Amino acid sequence: MRLPSKVTSYNESILPVVLILAKKLRGGDMTVLSLFRESKSVIRDVADYFVALEVLFALNKVQLTDQQGGLHYVG
Repeated sequence: MRLPSKVTSYNESILPVVLILAKKLRGGDMTVLSLFRESKSVIRDVADYFVALEVLFALNKVQLTDQQGGLHYVG
């Protein structure tokens, strides 16, 4: 996981991706695949996407919904 540091700028870290995913999920529930498709213009690679999702889960900002692969933003 790339966190901001003296070597890694904020824009190169994972934090902007986390914020973009959270903002998209605030608009409503989405599947993992649809969230990726809507965010792939700002995501460097799939690994960054999953790391960002892990951060959201670790912070208890996202939960799985009843639908298969559904994500819900819990704020």
